[in-house]
Amino acid sequence: MAEEPAAATQSVRNALLTRRSHVAYLNSMNFPADYGPATPMNDLYNDFTMRMHIVDYYNNGHGVETLELWARHVGFEVTVSRGNNQIGASCGVVGAHAVALLIQASDFMQCDVSNAASPSITKASYSWLSHRAKEREIDYMPHKYTGTEESRECFYSDDNVMTHFLTNDEVDWLILMECNESLRERRDPEGAFVNTFDPGLTENDDIRAMTLTMAIEMIARKADAARRSNTSQFGALVSNTDRDSPGTHWFAVAYEIAPADPTSQVSSSKRARR
Repeated sequence: MAEEPAAATQSVRNALLTRRSHVAYLNSMNFPADYGPATPMNDLYNDFTMRMHIVDYYNNGHGVETLELWARHVGFEVTVSRGNNQIGASCGVVGAHAVALLIQASDFMQCDVSNAASPSITKASYSWLSHRAKEREIDYMPHKYTGTEESRECFYSDDNVMTHFLTNDEVDWLILMECNESLRERRDPEGAFVNTFDPGLTENDDIRAMTLTMAIEMIARKADAARRSNTSQFGALVSNTDRDSPGTHWFAVAYEIAPADPTSQVSSSKRARR
C-alpha cells in the first residue's frame, strides 16, 4: 500500500489540531462544538434571550445549515432569509450589503434584506471596488486576465452583470463602505473622487468576513461576555461556509445575546459596535 505524501499527512494533522483547539475553545465557554455528537447545553444561558438572523440568497441558503443547526441547538431563535436570486458569484457583495442592512435596522430580526442581491446593488458594489482600485487605494483586480497567473473566473448574468468571488479582504472593504455613508462613491463634476478610502480602517473593525470556525467562536465569545457582564451583546459578520478557508461561499449573520429580564442588566451594549 502506497504511503501518503508527507505534506498531505501534515495537512491532516494540522486540521485535527485546529478542530481540537476549536472544540476546547467552545467548551471553555460552556458551548458544545458545531460538529460531532450533539451535546446538551447547560443552564448558564437560561436567563438570556439569544437571537440570530442569517441571510443567504444562493441555493436557497443550504450553505448555512451548519451554523443554523448549531445556533438552534445552543438556544438561539434563528431567522433565515434565503432564496436563489444571488447573481453569479456575488455572495460577498450580498453578504456585505445584508450585514449593513441588519446593523442599521431598528429590529434586525424583522429586517427586510430582500434587495441585498439586486442587480443594482451588485453592479454598484463591483463598480466601487474597481474605481477604488483605479485610484490605487486598494489592491483589487476587477477583470479576468487570461494567460496569466492573476486570472480569476468571472460570471455574467442575464442582466449583464459581471461577478466573481471576492476574497475576505474585498468583502471587508465592502462592509466598511456599506456601513459608512461617507465612504460611498462621491464624485465632482469632472468625475474625480471627492472622498478617499483607507483599507487599513478594517483592521480596527469587528464586523469582518471570516471562516465558519472563526464565526462560531466569535458568537460564543460574545455570548460569554454577555453572561459574565449581564449586558446585551450585539454582533454582525460575514461568514464563509468553509470551516477553515475563506474561499467557498459567503453569507451574512447578525445576532444578539441579552438578559431575558431587561431591568436586570448592568447596561446595554446593543449597537455600540464602532
